[in-house]
Amino acid sequence: MSPLVDESEIWMAFKRGERDALTWMHRTYYDSLYGYALSLVKEEEAAKDAIQNMFLNLWRTRERLSDIAAIKSYLFRCLKRQLVAEETKLRNLHKRETAYEADQPFQTFSPEEFVIDQEADTCRHRVLVALLNRLTPRQREMVYLRYYEDLSYQEIAATLGINMQSVANLMQRALKKLKEDPYTHKAVEMLLLATLLWSVS
Repeated sequence: MSPLVDESEIWMAFKRGERDALTWMHRTYYDSLYGYALSLVKEEEAAKDAIQNMFLNLWRTRERLSDIAAIKSYLFRCLKRQLVAEETKLRNLHKRETAYEADQPFQTFSPEEFVIDQEADTCRHRVLVALLNRLTPRQREMVYLRYYEDLSYQEIAATLGINMQSVANLMQRALKKLKEDPYTHKAVEMLLLATLLWSVS
């Protein structure tokens, strides 16, 4: 495959059947996909299987896929559909999906369950893990995509299949909840500051 300039070109190469494009997507986004899968299910092998099956399905149907410009958010959306499709194999997923709108306890994360560059993101990562463990499942997914994967509101909307106003409303509600919690108020300020500094670096 010849050198590619942007993701739209990579996607077109993938649709043409160029394996280098598939390799690039897998290498570039695997860690993010794995972390996202673990934010929805706790089984590591199930997360890995879902990612593998997602890429296989995309490869098999590549000629029928629509043109896209943002590969990362598209892969997140495909992965979530894959996880739901494998619901019978991933027992915990159904519990999380049906609990999305309910404010009920949710299994917590540990820092080791996220794939990150420890040297570059340690502070930001630890703050985020602390915040995620205070949220409901739906709020957790929103904050994860925004502040860990750095997706824009538009990309989050595309990933979750909702409009941008809903994303903004849900995010505002989640941050408001965290700011009102005395245990996470300072952490929210640290996260927002870290995100601002990261965006201008």
